[in-house]
Amino acid sequence: MSRPGQVLSDIFEVSRTTISRIKKGVNHTKFKEEYDKLSFEEKKNLYSSFCKDMDLITKKANSSKLSKKRQLS
Repeated sequence: MSRPGQVLSDIFEVSRTTISRIKKGVNHTKFKEEYDKLSFEEKKNLYSSFCKDMDLITKKANSSKLSKKRQLS
């Protein structure tokens, strides 16, 4: 994804710092360790389920709409 940290922070209404710390393994380390132990197929299934349950594709598409950006008048 383009700007994944910003998109995720917008979707989940948290700061980009929070997203960055999770990605780096500073926060929520127990969950990251569990995730790292999963096989590729399990990670793929988990990601697909997450995207579907959270409607992530729609939220991603809506996060970059032109209406949220500067427009010429």
